[in-house]
Amino acid sequence: MKDFLAHYNELNEWMQKLGAEIPDSMQAFGKLHESSIAKGALDSKTKELIALGIAITVRCDGCISFHVHDAMKAGAKKSGDSRNRWRSRTHGRRPICGIRNRSNASSKSVPRTRALI
Repeated sequence: MKDFLAHYNELNEWMQKLGAEIPDSMQAFGKLHESSIAKGALDSKTKELIALGIAITVRCDGCISFHVHDAMKAGAKKSGDSRNRWRSRTHGRRPICGIRNRSNASSKSVPRTRALI
């Protein structure tokens, strides 16, 4: 299992270096994140947990690292209730709506998504 705290710290260093090289772009990226998680119809914690769910779905380790960190900072706890853990395990096995990859390959040759948890 990946050490997401170490991965977060490593990515943070690279993001700072990238910010020194292309400051306007990185500032815009930071502002986009800040405005998207600002409290509105949903609180910041809920928005970060949604972003974490998306990061897990697309299997982006960097996104997972950052959104776990930010969700915890926004008040998410390490342990959720068992119902939410069950949902993530069962729904993580395959796309909920059953959509498969629409490549030229036949649908029989497209593997199902494996559980992440």
